[in-house]
Parts: sequence; C-alpha cells; structure tokens
Amino acid sequence: MPTNEIYKLRSTFSIIGLTGRTGSGCTRFAEIISKDAIKFKDNPVLRKPSEVRYLNYLSDKNTVFKRNYTVCYNFFQKNYKQYTTISYIDVLFLYILHYVVNKLEVKTKCQLIDSLFILISENFMKSIEPIDSDYENVEISKDEILNLDVDFDKIIELIFKLKYNICESSKEDLYSCFFEGPVKEFTNKFFMLLGSKDYYLGSFFVHRIGNKIRATGDPYANIQKLEELASTKNIYNLVSIINILIKAYKKINYHKPTHICIDSLRNSLELMFLKERYAAFYMITIHSDDRREERISKRILHEKYSNPNNINLSVSKVINLDVIENRSEDFKKGLFFAPDVENCIQKSDIHLCNPGKNIASFDSDLYDSSFYTMIEQWTKIHSLILHPGLITPTHDERCMQIAFISKFNSGCISRQVGAVITDRNNSIRSVGWNDVPKGSIPCNLRDLNDIINPNQINKDDLSYSSFEIKNNYKFYKDGGSFSSKTKEEFSVDVAQTNLMGLAHSFCFKSLHNRYEGKENQVHTRSLHAEENAMLQISKYGGQALDHGTLYTTASPCELCAKKAYQLGLKIVYIDPYPGISMDHILKNGYNQPKTKIFSGIVGIAYNRLYEPLLSYKDELTILNKHK
Repeated sequence: MPTNEIYKLRSTFSIIGLTGRTGSGCTRFAEIISKDAIKFKDNPVLRKPSEVRYLNYLSDKNTVFKRNYTVCYNFFQKNYKQYTTISYIDVLFLYILHYVVNKLEVKTKCQLIDSLFILISENFMKSIEPIDSDYENVEISKDEILNLDVDFDKIIELIFKLKYNICESSKEDLYSCFFEGPVKEFTNKFFMLLGSKDYYLGSFFVHRIGNKIRATGDPYANIQKLEELASTKNIYNLVSIINILIKAYKKINYHKPTHICIDSLRNSLELMFLKERYAAFYMITIHSDDRREERISKRILHEKYSNPNNINLSVSKVINLDVIENRSEDFKKGLFFAPDVENCIQKSDIHLCNPGKNIASFDSDLYDSSFYTMIEQWTKIHSLILHPGLITPTHDERCMQIAFISKFNSGCISRQVGAVITDRNNSIRSVGWNDVPKGSIPCNLRDLNDIINPNQINKDDLSYSSFEIKNNYKFYKDGGSFSSKTKEEFSVDVAQTNLMGLAHSFCFKSLHNRYEGKENQVHTRSLHAEENAMLQISKYGGQALDHGTLYTTASPCELCAKKAYQLGLKIVYIDPYPGISMDHILKNGYNQPKTKIFSGIVGIAYNRLYEPLLSYKDELTILNKHK
C-alpha cells in the first residue's frame, strides 16, 4: 500500500520566503532551487555520500552526520521538486505598470515612456534625499527607456486586461501577464538601465518606490509628505499581489505541483501576512559571513553595473542603504511601510548559511561534519518539507529551539531574546531570557498611568522604584524628577490615546536616557538573556563550562561577549549584534572564542518538519506490505 496520499499536501504545495542582508545570497539561493533536477547532478558543491569523510571513527558526531547526509541525499535525488520564483522586484514593477496603465489611464507607448521618465526623474535624478553630490549629474533619457528592446504595446495590452484593483483580476489574465508576459523582461532591462548608471541608484530606486507603495499605494507620492500620507491600509499592497499570483499559478497549473519561492521579503508585516494565510509557508533567512562587500563588488562587476572606477563608492552606498533597511528606525516609529530586515530574521523559521563557492577555503571541521554549502543545506530542508521526521534535529537545532521557546518568557517590550548554555558534551546546563531580576516586575506588566498618577498606586504594590514615582528625586539638570517629567510630557497623550484595552507599558531606559540627554545601556532594568543564563549556573550551583557553548537567538553585546570569552564558551548566534562585540572583543587576543552563525530550523517549523506524520516503523511496514 503506497503512502503517497498521506504526503500529498506537502509534495504538491509549499511556499518559501527568503530574507537576508544585501549580498547574503537570497537571489543566488532562489536560482539554485529553481533549477530542474538534471542540473543538480555532478554539482561540485553537492557532495555524494561517498565523498563525506570520516574525521574520526571514535567521533559519533561525524558518523551520525554522514548517515543523516546519506538519508537526505538519497531521498532528495528521488523526490526533488523544482520551485518557481516570484521576485519581489518583479511584483513591484507589475504594480507600477498597472498603476500607470489602469489608474493614470495611459494607453500608448509614448505615454507609458513619458510616465516612466517622470517616475525616474522624481525618485531618481532630482530628489535623492539628502541631495547627493556624487550623483547630481546622473541622467536617464526617454530614448534610453525606449531602447530597452521590450514590447511596450504588448505590456499595455496585457496590463489593460487587469481590473482597476489588480487583486480582483482574473487568475488567467494575471498569470499570462506575470508568468508568461514581457513584464519580467521589462523589469530586468529597466533595472539594468538604472544600474548601468550606478548599481546603488537602482537599489535606491526600488527601496524608495517600495516604501511609497506600502505607505500610500501611489508610486508618484510626494516623498517629503510620506509620513503624513501613510496609511496602514496600504501596507499589504504588494504582498496581496504575491498572494493572488500564488493562487493564479496554482489554478493554471492544477495538474502539477505548486512550489513557490518568494525572493525576497524585507518587511516583517508582509512576512506575517503570508504566515497567517499559508500553513505550508516557511520563512528562510540566508546568512553570510563578513565577505558581503566583496560579493556585492563582484556582482556589480559581473553584471557590468556602474562605472568600474566608482565601484568603491557604489558598494559603500549599497552597504549604507542595507544598514538602513536592516535596522529601520522608521519602522520603530510606527511607519510600518519601511523595510525591517532585522525583524524578518527574528521571525524566520529556517536559517541557512552561505559560505560561498570556493571549496578550498571551507572550514574543514564544519565542512566534514555539517550540511555545508547552500545546496547541501537545501537537500536537508527540502527533504524534511516533503517528509517530516526523515532525520532528527542536530545538537545546535535542539539547543537553539529551547532558546527560541524561552525568549517568550521575556517581559521586555523592545525585543525578546533567549539563550542556552551547554557543557562540552552538549548537555544543557542553563537557560535564560532577557528579563528583570527575580522579584522585580517585568516591563510589559507596568503602566505609564501609574507614573503619571503615583498616588493611585497601592502602598503594597512594589512594581515601581522610588526613583520612578517620588517627586523629591531631583535627578535631571533642569531640576525635574522622573515622575514629573513623565507627567509633563505624556499625561495629555496618555489620556487621549485609545490603546484598545492594552496596558500602557513603557521602557524606563528609553525615557531616562531621553530626559538625561544621553544614550546609555546601563540603565536597562532587564538582564540580557546570555547574562541571565550565566547567572543561573552561579545561583543554583557552579558547573564547569569551559569549552561549552552559548546559544543565543540574537548575538551577545559587548558586555555579554566579554563574559562568554572569560568562561571559555563557543558562541552560536542568529543575528549579529550591531555594536563592536565581534570585531573588538571576540576577535581579539590569543584565546578567541569560536563563533558560528546558526544554520538549521527553529520555531513552529521545528515541530512541523521534525514531527513524523507516521511512525517510521509503521510506514516501512505499510510499504513492505505488512511483512
């Protein structure tokens, strides 16, 4: 009796989203998984099981890995599914073309080119913010747009068939326009035209237009008034099109499996939109080492973007834009249209590392004991998507999953982080999360109303410090106290704000730093997750941790990095800390801790991919006809 029907939902439908810092390799990964099965044969970065070496016959780590690798490799070869890529940039330009044709009522090629020229002029040549003297003389003419060698008349014809609201268009029209029409060809050539002037300007154009569409729905919106015009009803404009494109692809290709890769998501609300709609959606972060700048340089040169003489300028501009998108201050201010890659990484289910292509430079220990290249990592993930429970989790995945679950105990209203510490034998010795010391009240349970009106606090309620609620603490330069300054600044807003039943929690550190006029991390009420995990061991009985491992769902700050260094811990982390802990502390001295970006599965996907649909013994019994 075959078991195909049991796994039918997984073998016929899945969606993965990609995210990561600029230059990490999202587009490269999308190219890899969109190849047909034949292209994977004899791939130099996909080892055959016979090529995986036994480092030490007494080492169970390497032996178990070799067996896991063999299982996944054999299953992958027999059950490989090809993915179809939906590029976020293609969707962006589909939206632009639809807006121009159907909302601006453009009907001729000349009108279309005029509209695109205006779009470039307003967002590319005239109004880079702030005005950048490096690019003030860059121009693109209408003739250059005309000479893109695409069928503009066909584009207008296909786009015109779509409804005024693109998401209400027929799936047949949308499919023929996006997947079969010249839209993708136009996107590629149009972006190449921008990049031919300078690669950074092409990236900047996409960044700005994306923000405008998610903020207002209008790619021609005034950038100076974007915050004023922004509305949350527009945030899902682009991801809603992705949603309908997936449905269109599935309907037209009903006779074959639908496996979609979205390259790439950079807004965490769009990510959550897809998570809420598809049980078969997996979010993957592609991490890379510190050679991202080198990769960006090579890409610019390979694609013949920019003037080679200006390549250093282009790379520095792209890296700066990447920093803005990664830790978006706009998003933290409630401007949810902005990219926030940091949040996307934190919300990802699966983390893959991109070590590059040069096998000769591979770390020999990692290379011989893990799924190393992106293709090898994909054999594991893809096999588990199709057949959950095919292999068991690694030590790193098990420990990171516990850290991931633990972070939800955190009462921090800024960011939740979890940590696990193991000894040298991978046995868990401590678990921690960022939170206040035991006996204090977490920030998420405290209310700003109590600081504004301290007289209403019950005398037995010890949720607040004397510093926070007593007016006689004249701490600040202007003679004000924390309570008086909070009341002065927030009493009116708090009274008028409708929080929909939510407690008005607050961050003491943020307010105190604001009133003091300094930025100081020492005033945080919470212990860091890594720090908390270390203290638990001291509190409940010391144990040897030398050569153990610290797992953290973020990465240690400067203070926690020094403590990990002193304890002799290796560090496995997910998202690099933005400060100088790596370059200044962990990469300093003669006894530097080993550090590694986490590669594997955490969160909800951990259960979905490692919990078998059938017990393996029962499945084999069925396949062997009950013998």
